[in-house]
Amino acid sequence: MSTVMPPPVADERESQPPAGVDPDRRRLEAILGLVLMALVLVTAAATTQLSTANHDLLDTDGYMRFLRIERLWETGGWFDGSSPRSNSPYGEYLHWTRPLDVVVSALAAPMLTVGATTLDALYRGAVLVGPFVLGLIGLALAWAISAFGKWQNRMLTVAAVVAAPALLAYSLPGRVDHHGLIALLFLLVVATLLRLVEPEGRGGSPALLGVLLALGTWVSTEFLIPMALANASLLVGWVASGDERWGRMGRVMASWQAGAIACFLVIERGLAGLAAVEYDRISLVHLGLSAVLLALWWGMTLVKADRPAGRAVVLAVAGLAAAALMRVMFPLFFGGPFAAVDPELQERWLSGVTEMQPLIPYGDGLSLFLVMLAVPVAFAPVAVWKAWRTRHPRWLLLAGWLVAYIGLAMWQLRFSTFAELLGLIVALLTLFGLVEARRGSGTGARLGRLALVGVAFALLLLAGPLLAGLGPSQDAAGSCPVTALSSDPAFASLGSGPLTIAADVDYGPELLFRTPHNVIATPYHRNADGILDTWDLLATRSEAEAEAMIRQRGIDLILLCPQADPGLRPSDPAGTLYEALETGHPPAWASPIPLSADGFLLYRIDLG
Repeated sequence: MSTVMPPPVADERESQPPAGVDPDRRRLEAILGLVLMALVLVTAAATTQLSTANHDLLDTDGYMRFLRIERLWETGGWFDGSSPRSNSPYGEYLHWTRPLDVVVSALAAPMLTVGATTLDALYRGAVLVGPFVLGLIGLALAWAISAFGKWQNRMLTVAAVVAAPALLAYSLPGRVDHHGLIALLFLLVVATLLRLVEPEGRGGSPALLGVLLALGTWVSTEFLIPMALANASLLVGWVASGDERWGRMGRVMASWQAGAIACFLVIERGLAGLAAVEYDRISLVHLGLSAVLLALWWGMTLVKADRPAGRAVVLAVAGLAAAALMRVMFPLFFGGPFAAVDPELQERWLSGVTEMQPLIPYGDGLSLFLVMLAVPVAFAPVAVWKAWRTRHPRWLLLAGWLVAYIGLAMWQLRFSTFAELLGLIVALLTLFGLVEARRGSGTGARLGRLALVGVAFALLLLAGPLLAGLGPSQDAAGSCPVTALSSDPAFASLGSGPLTIAADVDYGPELLFRTPHNVIATPYHRNADGILDTWDLLATRSEAEAEAMIRQRGIDLILLCPQADPGLRPSDPAGTLYEALETGHPPAWASPIPLSADGFLLYRIDLG
């Protein structure tokens, strides 16, 4: 007689589609969810004022990423991540990796078969990549919801991703940004973990979890936080239960994670680049981390400890040993991805980047707090209550991750996307729980619940667009469009030969995209010299120093937009080169070029 016990009947019912659910209804809900998301994306595309005729893209990263992919297609240099026309004359090496480049290229490739030029095919792939990844995120959200057995209305969750304003901003047509891909992999990690923590890990794969964590690290080292939380979640399960199943899952996950990172490292860098130590891009650092985690899991779970307190001591000792080993091997590891960045750049520029700002829920930051964290903060108490009431591993995991990411988002805005996705899972589970409630089984009660959930779902879908209107205005940033400058006859008359332009960091990528010229500053932390040299040039009060800087960099043009480039303006502009150019009293070697494009001031440099 078999000793294997069948799963509880209630759990089995929960994991299967309800018998009374009409398959046609499920198909209708799936179609409705996709249609709702398509309508939102069409509306978003219409309001972004994206001119495909001008090959417009959104944000500086969109243009820089496009140039990177275009260069890959032109040269075939997979391992060459350089941008030779920025940080002129030295060039710039970007910290980005190839996965998003592959996705854009895959979307562009079919268009070449219908006669599109390489430029047009790549541009269409760049426009489509945001909505394409958002659609995958919607499907991943539905998969995460189904871990709780919520088969009814499951596909409607595809449309719920529009209630995440930060995610939606990263996924608009024309936004070529790897943050959407990071969000997709994050959600797949969460969905896999929700299945792994079930009794016997039903439906979850620790090997898949390890590969997803490695893939996320390849896309961005920002994924080290989900990696840490995933390992911590399984470690807490092992400490609390002592069940060998948790140790086995951890060892399998760590093994696949280490193997996948080794493979991705070879794919990204080639054998010649394996010894590189970089903290902001997958490198030997992250292979070393995966090896340390693998050793931690194997060493710790082989120790026999009967009590949770004993296992906690083992974890503490092993964890401290692992941390010490990482500190010895890679001294800057615990400083984060920006640990190797020039401290002066950290203070003068990186600390002011929008994504690095805290979400403080008072004063001027209230509107941004509401935009980014309204749904997560509103439903965090529900998750905590469910976790306390049920003590179920799924709810404990979901509540713990949600609270952690709300805290991280309060620290830095860039983590709000992950809090949004976790908050959406809780919100949707709450709404579907209302639909399935058994109290008041009469027709009127059921209709009332459906109406309530319908209104709540509609408000959830509108949350993103409505709250986005509370966000900070971007009018100033658009007051000097590079598109108008590049088509200005006076600018075009400068010739097609590459000149070197000193301008604000935010103009660099689009100037590279729309003109044949070189730039010095771009908004990326690896271009510290380009950013600081441009600022120092315009802040100098000595013509002799200015001339020396100009000669060193080979600067031909200086471009200003006083109403929209506050980063260039010195804190005390009196007597600086910036003030002389802004007020129209330039040195003799700087000749103004009259422009029809409003806002810009352009000077031609001739040192003789």
